[in-house]
Parts: sequence; structure tokens; C-alpha cells
Amino acid sequence: MSRLFDDHAKQQLNSKTQPQAKFWGSYEDIGGRTMSLNTGNINIFHNRNNGIEYNDIDVIYVPPNWKVRADGCGERRYCNQGVRVGDFDGLGSQNGTTGIYYNFRMGELPINDIDELWVTQKDDTDETNPSATVPYTWDRFRLKCCAGAIEEGKCGIHVAGTSGNDCDEVVGTCLGSDLKNPYGSKPSYKTQYCSKYAKTHDNIGDLIKRTWCNNNPDDPWCSCMNLTKTPEYLKWQKLMTERYPEIPVSVLMYGGKDGTNPCRDNMDYDMSEIFIPSGVLASKGQLPKSYNISTLEISGDNNVLSNVSMSQNVVNNDPAKAVADTVGDGTSALSNMLSFITKPAEALGSTYGLSADTVHMILIFIAVVLFGTAGYYMFMDDAPAGHPPAGYPPMGYPPMGYPPPMGYPQPNK
Repeated sequence: MSRLFDDHAKQQLNSKTQPQAKFWGSYEDIGGRTMSLNTGNINIFHNRNNGIEYNDIDVIYVPPNWKVRADGCGERRYCNQGVRVGDFDGLGSQNGTTGIYYNFRMGELPINDIDELWVTQKDDTDETNPSATVPYTWDRFRLKCCAGAIEEGKCGIHVAGTSGNDCDEVVGTCLGSDLKNPYGSKPSYKTQYCSKYAKTHDNIGDLIKRTWCNNNPDDPWCSCMNLTKTPEYLKWQKLMTERYPEIPVSVLMYGGKDGTNPCRDNMDYDMSEIFIPSGVLASKGQLPKSYNISTLEISGDNNVLSNVSMSQNVVNNDPAKAVADTVGDGTSALSNMLSFITKPAEALGSTYGLSADTVHMILIFIAVVLFGTAGYYMFMDDAPAGHPPAGYPPMGYPPMGYPPPMGYPQPNK
């Protein structure tokens, strides 16, 4: 018995366009008496097709998205109360190969007993609304295969990730709307496939998102993709560059007037509530410090913090550091401090009858103490609250050379 009809069925699974149903009039003469039908019906009791006539069909092939109903009634007076009917589904089979039926006996309809055929496209359950149906087109069949909704053995080349697959062609039709997979929704097969592809191919995903957001600037899904075009961000970027020229600006550093950032705040919701570029997603878990726009400007005059005067720093309860930041190098700092305290010290000597040498010694002592304090703040590293600056021993440990606290056992010498 020839199995060329099995080979035919497998080849049709690889088709990019809708294959036809096919009927063979003989197991042995596969290339001879055959007929291929689109949807519709034919009564072979009266109309021969390429040599096939009534009671003359041995093998049937049905595409996966079609079905065939056949009966042996011929003319209704031979129908025997309508029991001689068989239904053939394209995703099923009787002998192992998808859509192939032979040696069949469907109901009371045996082999070589078909007189009339009805070929129809099936309906398919709508994955986004299980109570509804949609036409089962060939493109839908291919897409279901690419999305993994049909087992691979019934899909031919329509399997994502396999050699020679044609699923990549589907990507060319993906839009930003196809990547939207709202949380809790029932996504379409196209959304399932396009979003999966976008997540595994960053460059394609970014292109689809960017194209969609360029064409739909008011779409709330695009609030991150279009962030860098907004006036508030551009203002923040300018202030950030002026305030910290040495720091490369990242969109993740941004904080709006209310401190929010649609990219930074929604990194767990890409393609479920918002579109986020792959470069931003790659930074998840390594977020830089956020800078609110209000920290980069002074209300009213648009000056940046680097221009704040010494008196404003003093208000911020950091007088020693303010002096160090304002006066510059150590020599000018000492000179400024001495001039700051000279007149009050001289007045003190005059009031209490101190000699010039004594007043001079007092001035030197005060200057050394003040300058030492300023120098400490100038060169110490910033450290978290409750911790000593870098380079100093941690709090709670005795300085080297001092005896250990009482109550601890001493090592044997």
C-alpha cells in the first residue's frame, strides 16, 4: 500500500497559503485519479472529477483548519434515512498523519461509498473571549502554531525557534498594539507571539515600541518611551548637566516635580501596562540615584546649588564645610580666618589689659583650631550617618596601642 498521501499531508503543513482538501480514488494510483477541492460541495454521483466518481474514494486529506462531511446518499432516495454520513476533521486523523483518513468507516459510511462532499472552513474559539468564535483562517492556524497553542507535530514549519520556520515572517506584521498584554487579560495569539518575540529580540522589540510611540505620542503606554521628549525632562536634563557635569545623564536618574519617573517606577510592567526600552530594563536591580528636579534649582531664580553662597550653607547647619567650600586653598583660608577673628581678639586684649604678645598667641591658637576643623571637613570622605569617614577606624573599636576594655580576657603572652 502506497503512503504518498502521508507525504502530501506533511508537505501541506508547510504551506504559507491555504491548502486544499484532496481525495484519492485509489491507494495504488496516487498520481492518477485525484481531486482537490476548495470550500464548497460537490455531488460526484452526478459529476465526475478527474476520473473520480461515486463510490470511488479511498483516501481523504483535510487541511487542519477545515472539515469535510461526506455521505453515501447520492440521490436522496438512496440515503437510507440519512445514516450514511461521515465527518472528517483536519486536525484529527484515523491513521496517525494529521488530516489523513483511509480505511475509514465513519458511522455507516465505509470506504468507496462516498457520493457527496461538503468542504467547509471551521470556526475557532476566540482566545480573548472563550464564549465567542472566529473564522479559522490559514493565517490563524499558522499563528496559533507560532504561539505554541498547537502541538509541534501538527504544525510543520510553523514552529518558532526551529530551523526553517516561517514564524519570523509574522513579526513583520507586529505593531505596538500587538505587544500590549494588559495585566489580567486574555491576550490574542498574535499578542502572545509578538510579545514573546519582542522580549527575546531586544532590537526588534525596541523598534516596534518606538515606531508605535512615535505615531501615538498620547498613548499612556508610551509615557516612558516618550519621556525624553517632554519639556519637564529637557529642563531637568539641562539642570542636571549644569549641576553635575561629570556625571553621564541617565533617564533613570530623572525625578519630575513630584519625584515620579514613568520608566523607573514601572520596570515590572513592560508590555503589561507600559512600554519600556530594553536598555532601561537591563538596568533593573542597578538603579542609579534619583535626582528630583527641585533639588537642582532654587525656586524663583533658576540658580543651581553650586552657586549657593556661604551664608546659605551656614543656614544648612554646616559652617565649617561652608568656609572650606567658599575660600578655596589652605593659605587663603587661614588668612580669611585670621582676619575674621583679629579685631575681636584685639578688642579683648584692650579691654582686659593683655600685652600684644599674649594677644598674638591667642590669635594663633584660635586660628589653628579653626583651620584644623575646616581642613577636617574639607578632606574627609562623605560617610553614612552613624559611621566615621573613610580612612578612620570604625566606631566602637579601641585605638591601636591602648589597652583593651576591662572585662575582656587578655591573650597569653
